[in-house]
Amino acid sequence: MSEIARRRRPNQLQVREARTSRPVDQRPNKRTSASASEPATPPAQTISPKTSPPIFNSRDSIIKAFEMKNVPRASIEILLASLSKATYKQWWQFCVLSKEDFYKPTRNRLLRFLTYSSQNNASYATLNTYRSAISLLSLEKIGEDLMISRLFKGIEKIKPPRPKYNFTWDVSIVLNYLRSLERSIELKLRTLRSLSFPDLTYKAVMLIILCTAHRAQTLANIKLSNIKSTEKSLEIRIPDTIKTTGRTRYQQLLYLPKYPHDESLCVATVIEYYINVTKDLRSSEKLFISTVKPYKEIGSQTISRWIKQVLCKIGIDVSLFSGHSTRHAATSHAFEIQQYSKYQVFTKFYNRLILPENNSFALAILES
Repeated sequence: MSEIARRRRPNQLQVREARTSRPVDQRPNKRTSASASEPATPPAQTISPKTSPPIFNSRDSIIKAFEMKNVPRASIEILLASLSKATYKQWWQFCVLSKEDFYKPTRNRLLRFLTYSSQNNASYATLNTYRSAISLLSLEKIGEDLMISRLFKGIEKIKPPRPKYNFTWDVSIVLNYLRSLERSIELKLRTLRSLSFPDLTYKAVMLIILCTAHRAQTLANIKLSNIKSTEKSLEIRIPDTIKTTGRTRYQQLLYLPKYPHDESLCVATVIEYYINVTKDLRSSEKLFISTVKPYKEIGSQTISRWIKQVLCKIGIDVSLFSGHSTRHAATSHAFEIQQYSKYQVFTKFYNRLILPENNSFALAILES
C-alpha cells in the first residue's frame, strides 16, 4: 500500500474516537438513563391483564396477616366480613411487582403504593380506603403517620374531588329507542314477541335501571324469589349486601309500576314477559342470565357492558359515559320533570318510604 493511501485511511482507533466524540452529557447510557427516569413505583403498564402474578387468595392471606398480629381466630372471622377483597388484591399485585412484603407494610411502602395508585387515577376516596385497609396489616399505626396524612393533603390539592359528569345525556333518546325495538311483521303491531332474546334482555335492563336509578350491582342481585307482583306494580326486594347497604340505612324496595299509557315502556310487563321466556332456559334463581348458551347467571360487569352497548347503538359517546351514567341521567331527568329531589330529601332524613308516592320516580321517567 502506498504512503499516500496509508495516510488517507484512518486507523480503527481514530474511527472509534470520532464516533464517540459527542459531549459526555449526550452519550447514550442505558444504565444511567434508565435509573434517571425510573419511577419510585412500578409503571402503570406492568399491572395489566397480560401480567400473571402469583394467585392471590384473599381470605387465607388476610387470615395469615391477622394471625401474625395475634388476633383471636374467632374475631378474625368477623373482621373478614368488614374488609374489601379487591383492596387487598391491589396491594398484593403492587407487592408482587415491586417485590415488597405483603404482610409487613411500612410507612414508605404505603407511601409508594398510594403514590402509584394516585398516578393511575385512583380517586381520593379509593386511596383513603386503601390506607385504612392496609393499616390493619401493619404492626404500627402507619395510617396515622404524619407523612401519610400530608400525602393525602397534597392529593386533595392536586386532584380535588369533583363530580364525574358535569352534564349527561337525555333519557328520552333511550326511551324512544326502546319503543322502536318492538316491531311485529304481522299486522304491524308492537309486541314483545317480536324481540330477539338479546334485545328483550337489553330492554328489561335499561327500563329497570332508568326507572330505579340503581347500580348494575343491584340488578345483578335480583332473585326471582324476591319479586312480588301486585295490582299496580312489581315489588323487588334486595336482601343481599350491596354498595348502598348500611348499618343505619334500610334497603329500599324497588317499585316497578305497571304503565298502561304506553305498554312498550311498561317495565313490569317487560320483566314478567322476560321471566316467562327464560323459565325453561335458566338454571339460576337470579333474574338476569346470559344471552347465549349455556344461559348462566351474570354479574354487574356484564350488565354494565349491556348498558354501554345500548348507549352506543343510539349514538351516545361511551368513551365519555360509562354504564353507571344511567344513574345521573335518570335522577337529573326526574328532577327536571317533577322536582323529585324534595321527595328524596324527605325519605333520606326520615328513613321511610311514602307509600302513596312509591311509583313517583319511575313515572317521572316514563312520562317524559
